[in-house]
Amino acid sequence: MLMKNVLLFIGVVIVLVACSGDNGEWRVKSENPEFLHRSVKQVTDVIVHDIFSPPVASRIYGYMSIAAYEAALHQDAKYISLAGQLKGLESLPQPEPGATYSFSLASVQAALKVGRTLVFSEDKMDVFYNSIMQEYRDTGIPDDVFDRSIEFGNEVPPAYMDAVEPHWNKIRTFVLDSAQQFKPAPPTPFSTDKNSQFYKEAIEIYEMGNTLTSEQREIAFFWDCNPFMMNVKGHVMFATKKISPGGHWINITNVACKKNKADFTQSAEAYTRVSIALMDAFISCWDEKYRSKLIRLETYINQYIDEDWVPVLHTPPFPEYTSGHSVISAASAVTLTDLFGDNFAFTDSTEVEFGLTARSFKSFIEASEEAAISRMYGGIHYRPAVYDGVNEGRALGSYILQNIKTRKENTALK
Repeated sequence: MLMKNVLLFIGVVIVLVACSGDNGEWRVKSENPEFLHRSVKQVTDVIVHDIFSPPVASRIYGYMSIAAYEAALHQDAKYISLAGQLKGLESLPQPEPGATYSFSLASVQAALKVGRTLVFSEDKMDVFYNSIMQEYRDTGIPDDVFDRSIEFGNEVPPAYMDAVEPHWNKIRTFVLDSAQQFKPAPPTPFSTDKNSQFYKEAIEIYEMGNTLTSEQREIAFFWDCNPFMMNVKGHVMFATKKISPGGHWINITNVACKKNKADFTQSAEAYTRVSIALMDAFISCWDEKYRSKLIRLETYINQYIDEDWVPVLHTPPFPEYTSGHSVISAASAVTLTDLFGDNFAFTDSTEVEFGLTARSFKSFIEASEEAAISRMYGGIHYRPAVYDGVNEGRALGSYILQNIKTRKENTALK
């Protein structure tokens, strides 16, 4: 009789565990951070396809990541909303108390909704969207939870406005008081005098370009990240598309999340914080570019030093000072260091799909410093644009860290 009761008890336990396992299985599967990583990568691929400029790309990442984060944070009590911390982001819709949601699904829905709205190739987004939504259904998520999560994901995205590049300093910042808050010192005064500081700065890059080592050339191309480069070989002209500088750092965020085994919400947090730094860094940098309107090296050298000189990299179609790569890389590195630690070694494979070799770094700061100096190797920037840009980005990144919080006070970021 005792054995019969024991067997009956074990049978009941097995049934209960099986039932709870079914309920928990879809939740565990749906919270896989790969859903978010793949969604961000899809938006990156469409940004490359649509040839968005670096500032515009940073804006897409910013709004998309914030929307994803604001939906995802509800699945972990240690995270806090950015509402009231970011300019223009007020109270947001909240989930219905007591109702069951897949906040990871809501997060992906919010991210892809914003991404689709801000890119051109909506058809490419639609194909991916339909596929990943089917994957969510395949986890076994109940229909009512699916529908409720999609609805919540649609409610979360913040409002946005159309943007134009030459007036990028008029775009609303996320955290900075204004586009001018981290205004760098003015660039070196223009001069054609061979004894002037400006001429010496141009000669430095001219001579550097003529004596580059193979590794320096490799570094220049690895960090080029020119969304659209026109190549001319003889009588043949063809264009190539690449990832944007901001997209490169978004991919580094992906690499860091995966190495650190970050869960869904932590990954959403990382994308959001890096995206905020990128957005405000581009606004700050572009504010200075169109204030100083400094002549590009290729133009100056061709006119006053060597009319046949050609830089290693394609010269971007906007003013020189400060270096956008330097500003946004420094700001991103400060942010990622705060998230994952100072000596976080990683291998950056971002450019492999574009035919380049992966590079390894001992820290995010080391990677950002290489990204900055690469612009001198490529013949794109004078030295002050690089060094002043790094200082601008680090100061800006540190300010953002001090002024927004994504965790409750007693929760460590690492």
